[in-house]
Amino acid sequence: MIALSSAYIELEHENGGDILNQLKKRNNGVIIVLFTAQAEVGTELAQKNNDYEFHLIDRVLKNYPSFKYAKVNAVDKAYSELVKATGISISDLYDSPSVLISEDRDGEWIHGDISSTKLAQVSRRYNERVNE
Repeated sequence: MIALSSAYIELEHENGGDILNQLKKRNNGVIIVLFTAQAEVGTELAQKNNDYEFHLIDRVLKNYPSFKYAKVNAVDKAYSELVKATGISISDLYDSPSVLISEDRDGEWIHGDISSTKLAQVSRRYNERVNE
């Protein structure tokens, strides 16, 4: 299921299987999944997670409204199937969130500093691919 936001398409999901189904579909457009390790409000990690999501939305999703987006707490057992299938390291998420950008079952990981230009470059490249 998909919900429309004012700037992007938000994937509705109850578990990792829902997101995996979207990632496995052919000709399903660009899907961005933000993986985080949920943190207590007020902690440095919670602030980093919030900043990462804000920049992802502001710098990428607002520029590419056809992209589909999901945020995942990788520690939540409901998403263990997705975590296992993608091979994401949960321990890395306690330092910084990770982003998976995927189109037509082909994806790329971005981990670390959200202010880097890599996220914008990869997003632009995936947008060009889907519009070829």
